[in-house]
Amino acid sequence: MRGQPPQPLDYLSQASEICEIGRLAWQRGFVAAWDGNISCLVEDDLILCTPTRCSKGFLEPHQLCLVDLEGNQVAGSNMATSEIRMHLLIYRHAPPVDLVRAVIHLHPVHATALAICHQTPPRGQLAETELYLGEVPLIPYRRTGTQEFADVLKPYLPDRVAFLLANHGAVTTGRNLAEAWAHMEILEQACQVALVAGLDRQPQALTAEQVDELGRLRQNLRASTQPK
Repeated sequence: MRGQPPQPLDYLSQASEICEIGRLAWQRGFVAAWDGNISCLVEDDLILCTPTRCSKGFLEPHQLCLVDLEGNQVAGSNMATSEIRMHLLIYRHAPPVDLVRAVIHLHPVHATALAICHQTPPRGQLAETELYLGEVPLIPYRRTGTQEFADVLKPYLPDRVAFLLANHGAVTTGRNLAEAWAHMEILEQACQVALVAGLDRQPQALTAEQVDELGRLRQNLRASTQPK
C-alpha cells in the first residue's frame, strides 16, 4: 500500500463492479429505496463497501467506503452501511479467505417472501441450486444493523454460500463479486420456482416487541438528518 491513506477510487475496478451490481439489483427489483449492501475484500484486511442510506441503483464509485476488519472506516465521505458488522463477521469466520472475498445482501421479492414464511428452498428439486448453493439455512430474526444481527449468522458459517434472513432478505457470498451476484440470482430463482410450484407457506409476523423496537428506530431516523 502506498504512503497516503487508501481511497475508494484506488480500487476503481472493484468499486465500478459494486456499482454495476447495485444497478442490476435495482433494475431487477432486488432492492428498493436504500435496501441492501454490497462489499468485497480489496486487501486481506480492507473492505470496500456501499454507504448507508443510498440507492443501489444510482451509486458512483467515489461514494463507496473503505472499512478495516475491525470495523473502522478508513475512507469515504459517506458513512458505511449500518450492516457492515454482518459483512465483517462473514469475512472473519468463513475461512479460507480466498473462498469468501465478496458479500451481497439484498431483498429479492421471492427470497424475501420465503424468509417471512420462515422457509427455505426445498432440497433436491433444482440441480443448479444443489450444485452451486447447497443447503440454504434460515437465519433467525434480529434487528438490522446490530451486532446481534451479525452474530446470529456465525453458527451457519463457514460451509454455506447463501442464507435467508427471517423477515428480512437474503445474503450470498462468493470468491469474487461476480460469483456472489450469481449466487444471489440462483437463490432468487430457486425461491421463485418453489413459490410458483405451490410450496405450502404461512407468513410469520414479527412480535409486538420487535415491531415496537423498529418503531422507535423509525422515530430516531426521522429525527436525524435527511438521507443524502
